[in-house]
Amino acid sequence: MQIISANISNILSFPYQEQFSEERKIHFDVNKKGGLNILIGPNGSGKTNFLEIITQLIKVGLIKDFVYTENNGIQNSIIENQWPLENMIPHFSYQDKPSIVDMEFHVSENDKENMLFIQKKQEIFSKIIETYSTTKYKIPVCDIEKIKNLQTLHIQFTIDTTNKTAHISNKSKNKIENFAIEYLIYQELFQIAIMIYNNNIKKSDELGRYPLKNTFGHLHNTRNFYHLKKDIAQHNLRDDFISKKNYRENNSLLGYALCIKKLHNIITHTSEENRDQKEDNYKLTEENIEKKLENSLFYTSLKKSIKKYLNLELKVSYKNEHIELYFINTTGQEQTLHSISNGEQSLLIILLTIYGFDLKDGILIIDEPELHFHPQMQRRLAKMLEKLNHNIGTQCIISTYSPIFIDEKNITNVYRFSKKSGETQVRIPDKTIGHDESSLIQILKFENAAKIFFVDKIIMVEGEIDAYFFEHYLQYLHNLPQGKGKEVITNYEIININGKGSYKKRSAFLKKFGIESYFIGDWDNIVDYGFISQQDLNFYYKQAKTFYHTHKKDKETTDRYYAKLVNAVKYLYPNKYSSILEKIDFLYTKNVFILKKGDIETYLGIQSKGLEETIAFCHNFFDVRLQNKNLAEHRKELDHILFTIFSQ
Repeated sequence: MQIISANISNILSFPYQEQFSEERKIHFDVNKKGGLNILIGPNGSGKTNFLEIITQLIKVGLIKDFVYTENNGIQNSIIENQWPLENMIPHFSYQDKPSIVDMEFHVSENDKENMLFIQKKQEIFSKIIETYSTTKYKIPVCDIEKIKNLQTLHIQFTIDTTNKTAHISNKSKNKIENFAIEYLIYQELFQIAIMIYNNNIKKSDELGRYPLKNTFGHLHNTRNFYHLKKDIAQHNLRDDFISKKNYRENNSLLGYALCIKKLHNIITHTSEENRDQKEDNYKLTEENIEKKLENSLFYTSLKKSIKKYLNLELKVSYKNEHIELYFINTTGQEQTLHSISNGEQSLLIILLTIYGFDLKDGILIIDEPELHFHPQMQRRLAKMLEKLNHNIGTQCIISTYSPIFIDEKNITNVYRFSKKSGETQVRIPDKTIGHDESSLIQILKFENAAKIFFVDKIIMVEGEIDAYFFEHYLQYLHNLPQGKGKEVITNYEIININGKGSYKKRSAFLKKFGIESYFIGDWDNIVDYGFISQQDLNFYYKQAKTFYHTHKKDKETTDRYYAKLVNAVKYLYPNKYSSILEKIDFLYTKNVFILKKGDIETYLGIQSKGLEETIAFCHNFFDVRLQNKNLAEHRKELDHILFTIFSQ
């Protein structure tokens, strides 16, 4: 099962839709080899809300939880365990409107295999459910060929926010689609039926039935083994990790439990890998157990991955049907699940989830995979997830604050979340990214500037001097005890684009993600915007030099050459000067702010151009500048530019 699309109406920060619009539908790539689906955006933008809604609807609203116990008599052995949906509240502006989620799924080959197996054993499973459970469900007999041809499944959830439940609409569904939905709803019931058959019904010389494939894996941002017992008994796996737990409590450990189950099956010669092979020695000696494990592709692959990513050697202890995983580190010391670091625990849980679930053409959702990982480890994790997607077609959906996961390969699968007027908006770029834009991604990553995806406003400047000063000045405005700076000057990044001419390309690229960008540049940018030609600019430079020399003003002024240029044009060509000012003012509406009095050094009142000089000015002479009456108009212009940017 994979998610083709999701459309959310009136839950948390997602606003109410009278009719579901294509514009608000979030489409995901299905079986796209080599690409992650990456949810990004600033804090509070709604991406975690999105994952919570989708995950809860699948794991709580769709798939029912069942508890198996032998203490209540045969008829009550299987009991439905109802869990409420958590934090599924309407948007604050639409409290009286319904909350609905519309989803479309791709039906994977593993899902079809599961459904075909249920159909094949329809009479057996129906009898077990009738005998051991009070659940009134009888498996319908369906056309096998139609199941094989089933490609997609549409499910609409209506949320009862009072009772914290989800109602699934089956309107206009045919028999096959109805059975596909029922297969998902009663998946855990079927798993228990298989377990009962293997333990209580099958003949001694008969092979056991395989469990159904688990095609949906999800990990929260809390990943550790703190509450895990040292070892696990095989017969307690379902009670401890699958049933009697809500989806939050067992989230980190479910993949681990499924790995333990697979290892138990390998050791007891009942796994999918070895159950059809001849068993030469049924005695579970330490030597025999090691031999079985080393002959298992599942175990050797898991062991290799743990060695590759954690540099630990995996060991398995099996005593009295209790299994424990432990490790040998590079110094030969033994380590347990609890003694490895937080980062190692987090990565190991991700690995165990990948191996424990059956994620071929399935879904793996991870919230903040970068937690506890240094940048190099984040890169390795990103490559691991890309490899998982490429090799077995797993649909990986991650929510992250790390720019390291974004590259030119997956840029068309980046979903940028933002919030305006209390409503979450999602922007997805065009599915075609030009060569120049792919190169731009590389530039952004090289500059460590991919962080721009995680803020709402990007201010681009021409050089490191401008970037340093405007960052300092914005911090000053933000920290003023009086005024609106503290309220509006937030959630931004200043990016040095190293010169003129590249703003338009970068702005167009960022616009695809709904990121507002602005440019502050020196006066000579008027050439790039067609106010005058380069030839005209060279002429004005000569005129300014002649003007100051003729009027012997060079010795009387400390103005930099930019200021001299602007003043000469103002004095000698007043009409042209007025025309330039009008055009500069017009560019404000295009988010382009050209300094009217020259370059940034003109506004600082310093002669030397250099980063060290600018740093010294900001830390030693900034307060003096604020008192300089000669720079009052300069300050007024800068304040106007910056508050124009942050008032939008």
